[in-house]
Amino acid sequence: MLRPPTHGSGRLLPTRRVDTSARTVVGDVSTNQAEGYFGQLKRSIDGTHHHVSKHHLHRCVSEFGFRYTTCNLSDSERMKRLMRQTGGRRLTRRMLAAR
Repeated sequence: MLRPPTHGSGRLLPTRRVDTSARTVVGDVSTNQAEGYFGQLKRSIDGTHHHVSKHHLHRCVSEFGFRYTTCNLSDSERMKRLMRQTGGRRLTRRMLAAR
């Protein structure tokens, strides 16, 4: 599931539209960040997973989104945040296979 941009603060960022058929920059708004994000996502999938089925794609995108939005944190801070977010949850292979 793709989430709206929040910059890690939980607050929604203002959004604007850019007509990419005409140009990629309008004032101070550009498509460079979105293009960079999806380019890195594609390279991450090619380099790490090599192939992802449609069935599991949302998991890979969620994992990448977490790593992308926490890239300024140290590894230990990122792990602490991950543990806070996953507390009390359990995912078994049986649950994955049933979907």
